[in-house]
Amino acid sequence: TPAADGAPASPIRFSEDDIRRMSQTVADDLAGRLRQKTDVPLVFLIVVHEMDEDFVPGGVFLQGEVAAGQQKVERWTEVDEEWMLLPHPRGGQEAHQIDVHRRFQKLQERVETYFPRFAGVSGMARFQKQQLVELTVEINAEYDSEAQITQLAQYTIAMLPELVSNQVRVNLYIRSLNMPQAVYVRQSDGSEFFHLYRQ
Repeated sequence: TPAADGAPASPIRFSEDDIRRMSQTVADDLAGRLRQKTDVPLVFLIVVHEMDEDFVPGGVFLQGEVAAGQQKVERWTEVDEEWMLLPHPRGGQEAHQIDVHRRFQKLQERVETYFPRFAGVSGMARFQKQQLVELTVEINAEYDSEAQITQLAQYTIAMLPELVSNQVRVNLYIRSLNMPQAVYVRQSDGSEFFHLYRQ
C-alpha cells in the first residue's frame, strides 16, 4: 500500500523500553483527559502487534491501573501474553508455539479425514507465560443436518483431551455457510457447555 505523505516507507520497530516509555506517557495523558469526564477506576492494556502477523491480535505487554480520582497510572504490571493463529504459516517460532501447532495440525488432519466434505479448520491459541491457556477452534462445515453437525461436534470434542490439558479453556465453533451450527465451551475448571442451533 502506498505510504501517506511524510510517513515512513517501511514499518518502524521499537524496542521494549521505547514501547514502555511511550505507552506510559500516552496512558498518563489519556487518564488526565478521561478524568475530565468520569471518576471511575481505569485499566490500560498495552498490546504489541507482530508486524508479520496481520490476523493475530498481538500480545499484551503491560497493564496499567489508575484508581478512581487519580490522574496518572499508579502501577504498571508486566504481562506475558501472546496469541497465535492456527494453523500457523511457519509452524510457530518458539518451542511452545511449535508444540501447539503440531497438536492442532493433528486435530485438523483427523477431522478432515473423518469428515472429508467441509471447508476447513482454523483456530487461535492464547498463551500466558508461554503456557497454552485458551484454544479456539473454528470448523466451517458444508453439513447442515442436525445429525451431521452433532456427529462432527462429538468427534471433535472427544479428541480434545488428547490434544490439550484439562486446564486449557477450549472454544469450539461449528458454522456452515456463515450460519452458526454449534458451540462448545470447556472452561479451565472443567465445566462444559454445548449448544446446537436449530435452523
